[in-house]
Amino acid sequence: MLVRIISWPIMKEDLLISPEWTRRDRFIATCAFALGLASLCVPEWFNYIFTYQGDNAGLKGLLEAIVLIVEEPYLISALLAVFLNATLAAEFEEEPKEEAGRQEWNTPVPVVRPTGSHEA
Repeated sequence: MLVRIISWPIMKEDLLISPEWTRRDRFIATCAFALGLASLCVPEWFNYIFTYQGDNAGLKGLLEAIVLIVEEPYLISALLAVFLNATLAAEFEEEPKEEAGRQEWNTPVPVVRPTGSHEA
């Protein structure tokens, strides 16, 4: 059991390093990590958003559940990652289009001399 606890960070690091991460994956992970870390550093940041003082127990329970989800770093990170993963489009590698007659950007342009020039 002790070996499993000690080796967990090493396995976690290997998991993050080994796969090929696209820019989209890194963006999603960064956003989720940033919001989770912010929630971890300032746990009371969402307390003053919902300030319902009425006697409706159902509404109070719903608002407390929302506050609990938002204030827990792992919950808000997971929800944001799932939301971004579902809404952001996947990146596709663009294949270069070969157009007929297209020149490279650094190909010199041939000099065309006008006809009927005044040569003596």
